[in-house]
Amino acid sequence: IAADYRQGYVEFLFLILHPIWTRIYAGIEVDAAGLDRVKEAAKQAPIVLVPSHKSHMDYLIISYVFYLNGLIPPHIAAGDNLNFWPMGHIFRHSGAFFLRRRFAGLELYTLVFRHYLRKMIKEGFAIEFFIEGGRSRSGKILPPKFGMLRFLVEAVLSGASRDIYFVPVNIGYEKIVEERSLMRELQGGEKEQENLGDLFKTTRILNRKFGRLYAQFDEPISLREFFAGFGVDDEHPDDETLQVAVTRLGHELVHCLSRISTATPSGVVALSLLSLGKRGVSRDELLCRIGFVVGLLHARDARLSNSLRVPLQEAAAELGRSRSPSCGDFSQYAPIGALFEDVVDEVLHLFSNNRFVSTYQDEEETLFRVEDGARITLDYYKNQVIEFFVDEAIVATAFLISETNGGASLEMVRHESLELSKLLKFEFHFATNTDFPTAFARTIEHLTTHEILALQTDTLVVAGNASFGLPLFRNLIRGFIESYYVAALTAQRFLAEPMTEGDFLARCQR
Repeated sequence: IAADYRQGYVEFLFLILHPIWTRIYAGIEVDAAGLDRVKEAAKQAPIVLVPSHKSHMDYLIISYVFYLNGLIPPHIAAGDNLNFWPMGHIFRHSGAFFLRRRFAGLELYTLVFRHYLRKMIKEGFAIEFFIEGGRSRSGKILPPKFGMLRFLVEAVLSGASRDIYFVPVNIGYEKIVEERSLMRELQGGEKEQENLGDLFKTTRILNRKFGRLYAQFDEPISLREFFAGFGVDDEHPDDETLQVAVTRLGHELVHCLSRISTATPSGVVALSLLSLGKRGVSRDELLCRIGFVVGLLHARDARLSNSLRVPLQEAAAELGRSRSPSCGDFSQYAPIGALFEDVVDEVLHLFSNNRFVSTYQDEEETLFRVEDGARITLDYYKNQVIEFFVDEAIVATAFLISETNGGASLEMVRHESLELSKLLKFEFHFATNTDFPTAFARTIEHLTTHEILALQTDTLVVAGNASFGLPLFRNLIRGFIESYYVAALTAQRFLAEPMTEGDFLARCQR
């Protein structure tokens, strides 16, 4: 189980990784202010880094960033599938400790592992673990797993440390190195047991480019402060109260991971393309749609990649003076979209080279259209930014379900929104400190501010931007709702007799 940290191995691993990453990646954008907060938290108590998990590269990113910034890399909880020669030896001496995926029935192993975690916390080591368990296959943040989190909490409550700080870290990619195998799996292929070792053993990744990496750090969460609101007794915690508190903490951590996602050009372009359904789009219209999306992201203080943030900041004053009034289409957002022409062209070139997008000539202009077989791939990148718009997508869908003649009762939209929120509560991560009435009221305010809906007494009606805003938001979650519908129909037709999960999923995909 145990790591055997040695600085020389960390430096050796850096010498291996640095030339590889400078070759395949265009750079790493690190949240410097967030990293400073991590440094301050580490002075007060041991820290536990909780990164998102989309790629095998995640195991190395934080250690790499820490090393570059003069920090001691964390001890990393790694699956025993990474304990292979010779990399397992190098990883162990670089801070990795290895654990089995399942502890059920292994009482002695569980006891030893819990004591090892307690020892690390007591000695002040930084720890890193993936709360999602496995890698996300959809691009979204997965629901939390609670086993490791519970062990860490119990270690602190048993006196290993006065407190610990949990630090959510979102690791974002323009393009993941496992994209091809992941897409085969999403299209119904067998799951491949590819691991970090396979990536190191092949030279194919060295001849490809994967864009930029992004590391965003959220505000450290003090365990003591978080639990204070639950009345958890530090000396004799009630098991039921403790379980509720750990569950709440787990959901808060994954919500934080979603909230600090980096909105990347590839994610924004993918979202804008998929909002069109199956029709083609001109470059000018696409830029207008992207202007609308980026404008919304900026309005809610989303974390934008530098390639989106810097042009927007530089042109902020001019955009404020020149904003067009509502005109019923995306053209009013052309000034914002025009800021990103170069970066959008780069993404379209990348998507075209990978055969995600095709071009064809209309009478007057070139149109872009998503290839049918590439929608799953683009969904992956769209899903990295979808969490910013989930509330609007739910309310827009609820309105379209309820409306007649361009209007719907506020109460009916509220009811349908609540039902959709319940349906999708395991797909997306809603804020744990915000109840539904508050979230609904805030979302209605957003939609009316952007002139997509208007509130007239107790009735919602379409506003000037509804013709494009409502379909865009609806299409963000339409695929998820359709998936639930397919699963329900399949269950109704075929579950008269017992069936394995694999067989059931295969029938859903037919």
